[in-house]
Amino acid sequence: MPLDTLAETVEAEVGRYTAQSALVLRLARRAVKATVGGSFDEGLGVLEEMYHHELMTTEDAEEGLRAFVEKRKPVWKDR
Repeated sequence: MPLDTLAETVEAEVGRYTAQSALVLRLARRAVKATVGGSFDEGLGVLEEMYHHELMTTEDAEEGLRAFVEKRKPVWKDR
């Protein structure tokens, strides 16, 4: 990658993440940390628990599903 496009490329990549729900990104990070190094079965159990009891109980999960069905961009509340 040419050095003169580095800042532009980094800005575009950062923008991909900052456009997402901060809450969901934090949960994804926790999910990765909680499952690294364990067995597949243990990790799957942890992920299922997080999905059902943490992610899917958030307003952002509901908004994401609603926005998908309505074919529009979601408006994240980070809750």
